[in-house]
Amino acid sequence: MVPAAGAQTEESGPLYRVDLPPERTLEDVELSIQSKAKGMNLADVGSLNVAEGMRNRGIDYDRVYKVFQVCNLGLGAEVLREIPAFGAFIPCKIVVFTADDHLALITYRPSYALRYFPDAPPKARRIAERIEADIIEVMQTIKKGGF
Repeated sequence: MVPAAGAQTEESGPLYRVDLPPERTLEDVELSIQSKAKGMNLADVGSLNVAEGMRNRGIDYDRVYKVFQVCNLGLGAEVLREIPAFGAFIPCKIVVFTADDHLALITYRPSYALRYFPDAPPKARRIAERIEADIIEVMQTIKKGGF
């Protein structure tokens, strides 16, 4: 379940959420993700417009719900060499969805996912934390209206 609008996500919790100003559009968000991710050496490995997919199947859904997948491919390869099953959590996703009268962003914290791998080497933890910091930076840049 997605936290309610304005809800704080705990730093130790699995999710990180950012609520955007009401004037921010999906097009603004998409451009910001693409621009900021590229500038940070994060590959745009795909997106899925879930809302559009539902509408194309005749499901009445009038909200925004789009998943952007980004990845630092070099770091991703390093962590997958150490923990192949970590692939269940990458590439990182930034989900854009309608929350009341505005858009919000949410992601799953890679560092939190490591709790499912108690024998992970310290190097994997450092990589997950770096990937997480990059995703959070992208999300904060979008919140501020930057590219």
